[in-house]
Amino acid sequence: YPHLVKSVTMLSVDTLSANHWSSHYLTMRSQLPCAREKILTHLSSLLFPQSSSHASAVFPRLLAKCLDTEFIQGSIVSQEPIGDIKVPAAPVLVLNGEIDFVVDTSSRDRWSRLLKAGDRYQPMKQGRHFFQFNQSENTAKCISSFIEMIPDSFVGSHLDTSSIELINLI
Repeated sequence: YPHLVKSVTMLSVDTLSANHWSSHYLTMRSQLPCAREKILTHLSSLLFPQSSSHASAVFPRLLAKCLDTEFIQGSIVSQEPIGDIKVPAAPVLVLNGEIDFVVDTSSRDRWSRLLKAGDRYQPMKQGRHFFQFNQSENTAKCISSFIEMIPDSFVGSHLDTSSIELINLI
């Protein structure tokens, strides 16, 4: 039901769908003769701010849990190509870290070719791939201000009364 969507916010996303942290892990794992834990420790130092020794120990385990429990496109043997992102009709906000190891600085140029009038690309100052971890307040402010600027008329012009009641129940 795309007509029910007021906006889309994407965090740490490139237009190149194959460019995500797990694809970097799979590439490293297939090319380096290291244990999984060593690669995840190195990768977590690139993805997260290293604020404490406790955090440095926890982040590799979080990445391992994601690899073990979530759907990951590809494997260390082969990575299947997936199509690039298509921008939806709803207004789009893209927040990417300014010093992201995964989503490189050229991502802004790729997004600028796809975004429509009213869409917004925002680099997060000194942000890594998971910038929302240590910049949660700033991330929330960026998202809130974007949502507030979208006219209420964007959603609702295609809705009947039963759809509005359904939205209110959610």
